[in-house]
Amino acid sequence: MSAQNAISTRISKSQLVGIFVYAVVCALSVLVNIMLTAVLVVSPVLVGIILFALKQPKWAVLAVFGSLYIGNLFYLVPSESFPITIFKVTLVGVILLFLFTLIRTKKLRIDLTGLEIEILLFAALISISLVWSPASMDGMFQFVRFSISLFMCFAIFNLIENRKTVHHIFILLGIAAIFIAILSVRDLLSNPYAAVQAYMSGGAKTGDRATIVDDDPNVVASLFFLPIFFGASLYSNRNAERKMQIFGGVIVVACLAGSLATLSRSGLLSTGIGLAIISFRMRNQRLILTAVIGALLVLVVKPDLVLTLTNLVRRFAGLLTGEVDASASIRLNLLIASWEMFIDSHLMGVGFRGFGPTYQSTHFISSLAPVYEPHNMTYTVYSELGIIGFLLVNWITFRILNRAFLNLKSNSSDNPMWHAIQLSIFCSLISYFIFYQFIGGAYNNNLFLICCTLPFIMNKVELKNK
Repeated sequence: MSAQNAISTRISKSQLVGIFVYAVVCALSVLVNIMLTAVLVVSPVLVGIILFALKQPKWAVLAVFGSLYIGNLFYLVPSESFPITIFKVTLVGVILLFLFTLIRTKKLRIDLTGLEIEILLFAALISISLVWSPASMDGMFQFVRFSISLFMCFAIFNLIENRKTVHHIFILLGIAAIFIAILSVRDLLSNPYAAVQAYMSGGAKTGDRATIVDDDPNVVASLFFLPIFFGASLYSNRNAERKMQIFGGVIVVACLAGSLATLSRSGLLSTGIGLAIISFRMRNQRLILTAVIGALLVLVVKPDLVLTLTNLVRRFAGLLTGEVDASASIRLNLLIASWEMFIDSHLMGVGFRGFGPTYQSTHFISSLAPVYEPHNMTYTVYSELGIIGFLLVNWITFRILNRAFLNLKSNSSDNPMWHAIQLSIFCSLISYFIFYQFIGGAYNNNLFLICCTLPFIMNKVELKNK
């Protein structure tokens, strides 16, 4: 025993001496360069995290999901061209972890989703279209970015092995989303004159909309899809434990408030459809009743929010009439232009990322509303990638939705949490595909891409646990 204690003491003293020497080096490095000090301090921490993640890969996956929400609140390294955020660090980390895991295993074993051929064909089509795209450089950059995100999704798919990890992911998503929702509501209410300004302008001025973690309030609204539906599924499930129902109810209330704060018509429409599906599936109208009562209570406690609600109703009316703001009429012009591009280049389109330059060269762009980027995933695909891309993307979409539906239909688990996760994934996918009929940028939404991967993760975990 004494020998073992002596060895333990020697090792402990050696570690202390090493830490002291390293600390002295870090302190002296301040005299040379502050960035060198930062690298010396952060490097051992990152090495420790990597070594720990190699033994427990689920923590790296949890870091990615958490950073999807809070990872863009601030920059680790500010830069106009390429700022470094926590999410980008975790993205690179999870990819490296996946590669290290493959290298250190004696047998090369990779799980496949079954959708790899279609994804590769789609990537090949994008690559070929860059040859004639009028925005080939931008297209190349966006394609590389899209490819890295897809590889991240593939790495996550391979690293998740059991139900416990999935449970932890969704609990983390719920907590992170509540935090972002609070910031979103604070962002809206921080300007006491915002609602009055919106009302006086007939709903046209929307500078009061919450833009936490992203400059586009519509994207912020889409962040709440998955947690809202997860919370709603738990809250509506009569078989769930009381504490889980309460947790689900808190998620729903907080995230609905956060979503409302964005004043995103497309986001709220998509959320409403998802909640209607959950209410119908669970045969429980308590969810809708609770949402209505909660909204009325909020208006009673804070009556000035009626003006904000008026703003929201006016913005919804603009989807149909185009009388409130120029948004609806601009979208109509973009739709017409997409048909013109499709007719001219119906087979393979005008090229990836070619919609904007083509629209600018053929249409007058008002300086008051300089919008020329596509605001719809469907016409973006058929105008830029032609009928081939349109059919391919729709087939991939069908495969993803079908997998999510089959998971939900064949769910044999009596675990309310597992059922809530399955239902929330299906509703989130429906909402995302509706949402991206009103806005562009689907290729760059990492949460959307991960959500498209989740049905295959759930199927894989289900098969392994049988």
